[in-house]
Amino acid sequence: MLRWLPLLWLPLLQDPDIDALLKLLADESIAAREKAAAALVGLGDKAEARLKKEVAAAQGELKAKLEEVVRAIDKQRRLRAVLPVVRLVSLEAKDRPVKEVLEELKSKSGLPLDPSQVGNSSISVSVKEACPLEALDAVCRAADLEFLPEGELGWHDVDEPTKPAMRLRPGHSKSPRAFSGHFMISTSEIRLTQSLRFEEGGDPPPAGIVTLNLAWHPAAVPALIGSPVIRSVRDDKGNDLREKLENDRFDGYYSPRRDIPKSLDVEIQKPGAGATKIASLAGTIIILVETGATKVAFDNPLEAKGQTREYDGLTIKLVECVQSAGNLKIRVSISGKRKSKPKEEGDERSYGPSADNIEVKSEDGNLGEYGYSWSRGGEASTLTLHGFRSKPTSIIITVDREFHEEKFDFELKDIPLPK
Repeated sequence: MLRWLPLLWLPLLQDPDIDALLKLLADESIAAREKAAAALVGLGDKAEARLKKEVAAAQGELKAKLEEVVRAIDKQRRLRAVLPVVRLVSLEAKDRPVKEVLEELKSKSGLPLDPSQVGNSSISVSVKEACPLEALDAVCRAADLEFLPEGELGWHDVDEPTKPAMRLRPGHSKSPRAFSGHFMISTSEIRLTQSLRFEEGGDPPPAGIVTLNLAWHPAAVPALIGSPVIRSVRDDKGNDLREKLENDRFDGYYSPRRDIPKSLDVEIQKPGAGATKIASLAGTIIILVETGATKVAFDNPLEAKGQTREYDGLTIKLVECVQSAGNLKIRVSISGKRKSKPKEEGDERSYGPSADNIEVKSEDGNLGEYGYSWSRGGEASTLTLHGFRSKPTSIIITVDREFHEEKFDFELKDIPLPK
């Protein structure tokens, strides 16, 4: 009988009914409970209010399961705010005006395209179930256009700085590219040294640098980007260009500039004689998006010296808050040991406050005319706001951040070597 249960559940999960799913959530079968929980999470906001009512009345294991589903819905909502669901794109164009094709792509993908300057040429292109940037790249290759941002402007509209706009320009770079979800990685240049110096008995030094660019859909909001872990680099003669280098090196995370591609450098050895291209460069990049933050506040901070706040086994202390000579100096310490750990694979936590996530609120909104400086050592973080002539009303310290991890496995092929 149990082997036929999935067939009985199928209509419920295809056209979910909350009452039926709640009944399955108390089923004796673990598989039935898990399928019902997944379906309720999939309903999201539609089921959340009802679930919260059920939590209030439930007891024991059912109450715990309902609470777990409510937390999962909340987590999903926070994740989608910084990493929306990928809208796969299919389109067919045969001798159609490029502006018309771009408008269709804009509608289907959600990309904030600005096709006003692309001219009136016609293109033919076929895209099937592609992620947005991959579809855009296919259209741009067909029309000989480029969409990667240049310089500090990035994907921001000049007239409306807070409104993203992807402006297109003539001339596709033809660089090899790989895509995953909202993200794209490409090569921007290869720099080879003209001469090499070897230490006797030692390994050869890097002979060149391959610069990779990571770009993303403007709706995605990455918080931290890991340095690439390179699995292999081979030229078209079969030579391993990473054999003597540290293939698995991980240098930690970079904070990205919001709207320009992130540049990442990969060291390579000298290509073999007669090699004209890198046949394959394969690796992994870890991208973290922030799904939540916990903050503690000290109100009226000029009179709050020595006050403490407790969070998750940590003690956060306002060691100093002094205003003098037009500057505001804030020193915070953190001590103790966290009680909690990430509960699920793919979740990450950051530990402790640092000066770049100490927020200051003032009576007039002025946070200093001449910028800030900060330092961190041991348990203490110090932030100084220069030219601060207002009165601070509150200090807010981020003591915890929650991240979701996206793993981007990529392979770039046929990267031309400089002549």
